Amino acid sequence: MKNTTNTLNAMFECYIPKETWPFILRVNIKYQERKALKWLSLFGIKWFRAYVLKVTYKDNKVKNIPIPKEEKDILKANVMKFNFYLASL
Repeated sequence: MKNTTNTLNAMFECYIPKETWPFILRVNIKYQERKALKWLSLFGIKWFRAYVLKVTYKDNKVKNIPIPKEEKDILKANVMKFNFYLASL
């Protein structure tokens, strides 16, 4: 379990500084559409989506941190575990 927690910490520490973790309420993965590139959606590929890590702080401030499309699935699979970890801080 401890190894899993360390892996989670390393994944999210790349994007969110560890000093701010006690002040975070939750983390989500969202996407923002780039309307200028929307016409490029050929063969069902979504070229116009930019994925962000939406960080909601306890004082209701929101910060959007851009993430690469390649790491989106890895972070999305672990975001619930990370939110449970943040709740235990």
